[in-house]
Amino acid sequence: MTWKVYGIKSLFLGKHSGYKNQGDNAVAMGIGTRAGYVNQAPYSAGSFVVKPVRNASGVHELYYNPQTGEVTYTSSSSVTKNLCAEIPVTKIDELLAGVRRLHLRQFTFKEPRVDHDKEGKHVSVEESHYGFLAEDVMAVARELAVVGADGEAADIKWKDLTALLLIKTNRLEAEIVSLHEKLAPKKRAKKTSA
Repeated sequence: MTWKVYGIKSLFLGKHSGYKNQGDNAVAMGIGTRAGYVNQAPYSAGSFVVKPVRNASGVHELYYNPQTGEVTYTSSSSVTKNLCAEIPVTKIDELLAGVRRLHLRQFTFKEPRVDHDKEGKHVSVEESHYGFLAEDVMAVARELAVVGADGEAADIKWKDLTALLLIKTNRLEAEIVSLHEKLAPKKRAKKTSA
């Protein structure tokens, strides 16, 4: 059975939910749920569409924020951003200096977790993992930590950290190319003298 309520601040559940006239601040969930027309999410302000859960290969990654109770997504498009200024080199260097002080940790989870990379299988609490602690990240580079309402470190801003590491990789690659160019004449001279 399908329950459809059209209009703003509405909830659409079931087969083909939200198919027509999904209003602003509406939620649609179920098989056959449609999105993409002018009167439907994501074009309706504040609307959210959930189709049947499938492999995470969609356009946006979804995030659940337990503090606000919201499911959100992020976009790298300039359309969704207010400020697109380049970060000064000194700021990048400061953040990278903090990252260099991080220590890789080995840990187990206190409670069983679902490993989405293994088709939803539960992870044993005894299984070891490697990574960083949000508290450690906050101590060395606060901008790379997700801070909860209580002021405590809650998570790591992985996309921000990844972007910084890509910058560092690009710098190292440029440095390697420069060193090869400097050494090339010496190698040629060595070969001709031999």
